[in-house]
Amino acid sequence: MKRSVWQWILVCSAGLGTAWASAPASAARWHEYLATTSVSASIDRASLRSDRAGHKVFLARTVLKRGERRSRGARYRPGTVILSRQEIDCRRQRIRLVDYVVRGPDGATLDSDTAAGAHWMRIRPGTLAARSASYVCARR
Repeated sequence: MKRSVWQWILVCSAGLGTAWASAPASAARWHEYLATTSVSASIDRASLRSDRAGHKVFLARTVLKRGERRSRGARYRPGTVILSRQEIDCRRQRIRLVDYVVRGPDGATLDSDTAAGAHWMRIRPGTLAARSASYVCARR
């Protein structure tokens, strides 16, 4: 997995972290953002794909409403955008990150990566992931 030094800050998840040593660690950081309420999120309906029974892949766009401090001193300004491709297992109510790009308010790419080997995370009720899952899984 590519290690980037805060050039890319997740647009759809409000930033992941400085540099990641492994895919599971980046996936865990990604899911930190899925629980935040300080973001404006949307799903690209045209991107919704079903690659196998019960699994759906989609492109999500997340914009930070306020500045946030991340691990190791990294800081994301309001307006930072995170574009992420995610996969949801509708039957087991799990989600995982496929890849992402983080762009600053000025449009500069802050970070990007693929999350090869990312772990599946259980979807908790009341989170952004739960809202995404209810929308995505209801679509045919």
